[in-house]
Amino acid sequence: MEEGKECLTMKIEDPDFECNITAVVGFVSPENQPNNFLMQHNAKKNGWDIPGGHCDEGESPKEAFIREAFEETNAIIIPEACHEIARLDFENGTGIAVFDAQCQDGNFSPINQVESDGGIDEVLTFSMHEAVELYFGNKELFGSLIKIVIDSHQMRKGSTTTA
Repeated sequence: MEEGKECLTMKIEDPDFECNITAVVGFVSPENQPNNFLMQHNAKKNGWDIPGGHCDEGESPKEAFIREAFEETNAIIIPEACHEIARLDFENGTGIAVFDAQCQDGNFSPINQVESDGGIDEVLTFSMHEAVELYFGNKELFGSLIKIVIDSHQMRKGSTTTA
């Protein structure tokens, strides 16, 4: 996040909430590792991040996230297991949609990087704790988002065990 740019994390509770979503990020768990997340190493920034990017024209945030996750990690997102869990709303009127998603097990690697400036050179899975330690951005915000992911997982587990 740019210095001086304030954001507000919002848990998705109101389906009518609107802001100008221009980018997406998300936490992707392989089917056989539900408590781990895919992270990608950015060679240029020399740090670890989660999949994400900008929305293309006419693309919904969910479609953009599914596309970005595939391009950056080779993860095939399960659409029914891809949920928007938060939005970061910036003072300039733009926003980032945050997703919690599950993907098919597979060979994770960067496959379609359009960045010619170094970009992603490795994709690995990490535990939630490791992810917070390795993330190269705002660790406090990242930790808060992981807490929302944990709540989201627990809510879905509760709804499937009581159904």
